[in-house]
Amino acid sequence: MEPNCPLIKDIQKKTSLGKFHPNLIKMLALDRIPAISMGFDTALWEMKLQNMDTSEYELIFPLKIVETGFGFNKTVEPGLISAMQSALDELKYEGRVTFIIEKYRY
Repeated sequence: MEPNCPLIKDIQKKTSLGKFHPNLIKMLALDRIPAISMGFDTALWEMKLQNMDTSEYELIFPLKIVETGFGFNKTVEPGLISAMQSALDELKYEGRVTFIIEKYRY
């Protein structure tokens, strides 16, 4: 999705992403703070939304590298969860997950 997409703007209004991350990014850009702690991809995405040059910033000290995934409500049928996991495993095996992450990272 493009940064100016109405859906993204709506999500930002309804989540902490819209409340805190833009301010941290602005403060970093204005040299009001020396560093920030947030997901690197999230920081780069927010920088892109603010028309900042992401090449001027880098990840210096990763606090923790985490893997993300899907979360399901307890009422979701196990067969659906299994099918989703199989599809995700196949996408990872084919290298498509890495491709997608790299494509939208910056």
